[in-house]
Amino acid sequence: MLIGGTASLPKLSAVLQDAFPSPTIVLPINYNPSELVARGAALQAELISTYDHQTIAEAIHPVVTVVGHLVAPIGVKTHDGKLDVILEGDSAVPCRGRRVYHSTEGGDVILEVYEGKRETEVVATPPTPPPEEDGEVDDEEPAKTRIVVPEKKIAVLKVQDVKKGGSVEVHIQIDSEKGRATIVAREIGRKDGNITKGVVEPKES
Repeated sequence: MLIGGTASLPKLSAVLQDAFPSPTIVLPINYNPSELVARGAALQAELISTYDHQTIAEAIHPVVTVVGHLVAPIGVKTHDGKLDVILEGDSAVPCRGRRVYHSTEGGDVILEVYEGKRETEVVATPPTPPPEEDGEVDDEEPAKTRIVVPEKKIAVLKVQDVKKGGSVEVHIQIDSEKGRATIVAREIGRKDGNITKGVVEPKES
């Protein structure tokens, strides 16, 4: 059912007829589309006029649902000491995420999973050359950026005998039940599986 002023245009009905399969038939508009919303509101008002006030109040009362969230971001520690975030902090639970890492050397791949914290890092910038004319040189503010660094180790995964140039996929899933974390690491394309899996139970507070 088309509503609004443009619904009166015959071209719109023709376009819709072409957009749907052949058995579909677009009926000609035999109503005023500009009045359709008002007519629908009037019909709905007539229907709910028979309801009692308590039923109406319960129907329109906002429902607030409390959903658990991650306290800190979770990811894999990188070679430079930072955290490659797989699950962002404040993510609603349950949640899951994955990341793929490439191994250039092959062999055993060790992956350390951490909870992280955000810090401010000062970015080194090259000094500005002095101006040609004499004058005061303003001190430039150092550039800063927000990074995530590892804070609390959750798990250590070892994927054995990864082929040279192979890829390892890490999958992290947080369940809604008590915040249990299931962490899986596997070599991509390996027929025999080569999967490492662990379950991390939250500590009782």
